[in-house]
Amino acid sequence: MFTFKNSLTPALLAAMTISAPALAQDTAAPALKPGVEKAMETTPSAEASPPPTAQTSGDAQSSDAVKTDGAVPAGDAASPSAPAGDDATAGDASSADATGDDAAKGDAPASDATIDSAEKPGDAADVTGDNANDSGADAIEADPAATADMPAADAAKAAHSAPIEIPADKDAMPPAGTYVFDPQHSQIAFEYDHMGFSTSRGFVNGIEGKIMIDPDDLQNASVEASFPLSAVQTINEGLDKELTGEMFANVTGDSPVVTFKSTSVELDSDGDDKEADVYGDLTLNGVTKSVKLEVEYNGTGPNPMNKATTAGFNIETKIKRSDFNLGAFAPAVEDELEIEISIEAVKEG
Repeated sequence: MFTFKNSLTPALLAAMTISAPALAQDTAAPALKPGVEKAMETTPSAEASPPPTAQTSGDAQSSDAVKTDGAVPAGDAASPSAPAGDDATAGDASSADATGDDAAKGDAPASDATIDSAEKPGDAADVTGDNANDSGADAIEADPAATADMPAADAAKAAHSAPIEIPADKDAMPPAGTYVFDPQHSQIAFEYDHMGFSTSRGFVNGIEGKIMIDPDDLQNASVEASFPLSAVQTINEGLDKELTGEMFANVTGDSPVVTFKSTSVELDSDGDDKEADVYGDLTLNGVTKSVKLEVEYNGTGPNPMNKATTAGFNIETKIKRSDFNLGAFAPAVEDELEIEISIEAVKEG
């Protein structure tokens, strides 16, 4: 098995005459490092703290090789001077220590990692359950098919997502009666030229008013409307304040109310009962002037949201700021205001 040079002395040859079992055992395990030998001397026996069995990984030999950093197979490590009977105990204890050290360093063997992950099935299940609940809620909210067992929810979704035909019928005249402005869908918009550089715009929301109309007597129809001057808004808060400041309305107390009250109705000369000129008195900044409103009828029909009979009108007019003592900076800031009004009115009763 071994070939020796002729120069070896007989004494050395005699010393190398070793039993085959001992030679096999000694050559199977390389010399341990001093640190490992010290750990073997101070570590409790494996019986007091048995290492995890390799059955959890399915490969005992591979698992043990990982635990000892590939240097010594578990259970086979032995001190060169230890008796054969103590080898298994010392080797097992050393393997257990190596496993503990590796785990502390985050280098746990594959078998230990398997055990650790298996020890906390509840945690994994909880996380999965939470995620499933969240995604499930989103799915129910986003997918109408998932709400098949909730008739009320389905009905609400269907009502808001289904196409709705335009209810305003321009060919149908409004039933006789009083129609009150819907402030959420009635607005005044105005514009004027600013020094030739741009067109400035503003608007008025929250108009209050009512229309009295009889389709068989349109010439006697009437309208009245009002809003506070403070409701006038532009794209600039500073300019909004100027409108009620000294240069314009010079408001010192409560905001004055702008009002309009019709005085007459002139039907279209071509016989089109969908258009008319409405004349009336506009009171603005303490001044009352007669103005003409060009009115176009949009139609009447039941509002699908509240089933109320509703009529709509578009209106255009022009006024001069200077007629109401609001002509500051004219003509650089255009004196004439172009005004568009949209009215949605709901029939009373």
